[in-house]
Amino acid sequence: MSRLLLSYVIALLCISFNAVNIYILKRKPECFGETTSIIHFFMALSDLSLGVCIFLSETFALVTAIPELSPVFCLIAYPTKIFLACFTLVMLATLSIDKVILITFPFRHSRIVTELTLTIIAIFTTILSSVLGISCGLLSVFDSSSGFCRLRLSTDTKASLTVLVAGVVVLFIVIVIITTSNCLLLIIACRTTRRTRIVPHVIIHPVDHDDAQPGNIARDGPIARQRPLLLAKDLKAFRTVLMITTCFYVSYVPFTARVISNASGISSSAAIELWCYMAIYCNSWLNPVIYLFMNSTYRQYALRVLRPQT
Repeated sequence: MSRLLLSYVIALLCISFNAVNIYILKRKPECFGETTSIIHFFMALSDLSLGVCIFLSETFALVTAIPELSPVFCLIAYPTKIFLACFTLVMLATLSIDKVILITFPFRHSRIVTELTLTIIAIFTTILSSVLGISCGLLSVFDSSSGFCRLRLSTDTKASLTVLVAGVVVLFIVIVIITTSNCLLLIIACRTTRRTRIVPHVIIHPVDHDDAQPGNIARDGPIARQRPLLLAKDLKAFRTVLMITTCFYVSYVPFTARVISNASGISSSAAIELWCYMAIYCNSWLNPVIYLFMNSTYRQYALRVLRPQT
């Protein structure tokens, strides 16, 4: 009963926080920028869907006897969770690359990161996550002792196993991209804090090209060689991505270790199973909280939505 109550609380937080988050992103896209808000919108939509999935899957698993009577439960619930986790992971990689492009190629950012580009990435992510989720569903079974679906590798389903391995390789590449991008953002943030003057708004002033720092604009060369001033909001955006990535890793690493151990035939206790699932469940409502603390424009509009003036 405590697990069901905790799941319902997390699902309620997830659905409510992300519903408000989606509303703000649609009404106030300038909180993050037009194209970046699209990435945040996809992530919020995925987290909102996970909240609905949490509510339904936990209800069926703990209240009814359907999971033990029919394998359809794991063929639906487990792939859905894997799909949403993979989708969020690729969107997080897209967000990290977006910030790297913003600081590395500032004048090309608007031409590289477009709505068409993000739409293509979303379609590719949907296909990849669906294939990987279905493969996991075909290899999963319901464990009545823990009340969760577990991944069981079997040579009888070689096709699903092959697809699963290919998907894991792709996701590993995505994780490498996320880690590399965030390490670069961390280095930029540290160097900027120590060496570069941060300003609250755009100021253009002449400097010698040889002495130009990443936060200045060189006026002695063509515009292609100029660099924009690094704003305080840009530095906060970098830190926001770092916080989102850190929370994602902290939440999903235990669950990934649990999946690998179960697939290898090493059983884990019911308490560890519960802790791993609750960790990824909680991650689904953390992003809006991070936005509230790190983005002043988002925070002001969120307070306006939550406390409408009469």
